[in-house]
Amino acid sequence: MIIKATSDSDLNALFNTDTKEELVVELPAALTYRQKVRINRDNVTIIGNGSKIIYNDCNGNYENTVRYNTATADSAVLTVNGSTILIRDLIVENDFDYEKAKAERDENSRKMGLQAVSVYISPSSDEVVFDCCRLIGHQDTLFADGVHNLFVECTIEGSVDFIFGRANADFHNCNIVSNGEGIVCAPSTKADSDMGFSFMDCTFTATEDVPESSVYLARPWHPWGDEGVNSFMFVSGCKLGKHINLKLWTNMMDSRGKNHLPEENRFIIDEESVLS
Repeated sequence: MIIKATSDSDLNALFNTDTKEELVVELPAALTYRQKVRINRDNVTIIGNGSKIIYNDCNGNYENTVRYNTATADSAVLTVNGSTILIRDLIVENDFDYEKAKAERDENSRKMGLQAVSVYISPSSDEVVFDCCRLIGHQDTLFADGVHNLFVECTIEGSVDFIFGRANADFHNCNIVSNGEGIVCAPSTKADSDMGFSFMDCTFTATEDVPESSVYLARPWHPWGDEGVNSFMFVSGCKLGKHINLKLWTNMMDSRGKNHLPEENRFIIDEESVLS
């Protein structure tokens, strides 16, 4: 079944059409939809044609949101909760004002969340592919928690832990853009999984205002102190900009106060990857 969206379309209704056959939804060229969107079915192809889905949400309590420390995934602009999903040429952005909220939190010493997810792939989702897409945020841009996820020629932008989760996720020829100081990845790979995040022939770049050596490639995320986690990240044939710290990896403390060290996890970079 093929559906062509219009400027007035409710994307939630289109993406979840009640049909057992494969669903293909084609968006108009370069249109903007301000909606929170969920895909709650299998066998969906979305042809974005350069259109954008954008929304402002976070898991804290700031302007334009009524949430207070809810689950990080609830802030997602696009939630994928299905399998055999292909999303092509789509822009997804969470335009939560991270810098303003961070300054407010620091000034008032308020312990409030800054996580604002652009794309969340749920644990039950399998064979989810993003092709030539752009995912934009700051902290926690891409929450990859599905079984198998693939990103091909995508641009993923953020600052703190902006690619994170437990998925077996492969990134091929992607542009990974840091728009602030921080950490690129926070994998929470299960210890019994042979693979986690793998970056092949990707370029790690930064916006002009990001200082040299101010960004780490990854730190090990152990949610709620989960001892069944052994974080995995593999980097192969990639180009790393001057913003990447030569130490590459750093530690991360869990919610129970335990400090997890990179050398206790599975962080690997091959000799073909180049630090500029």
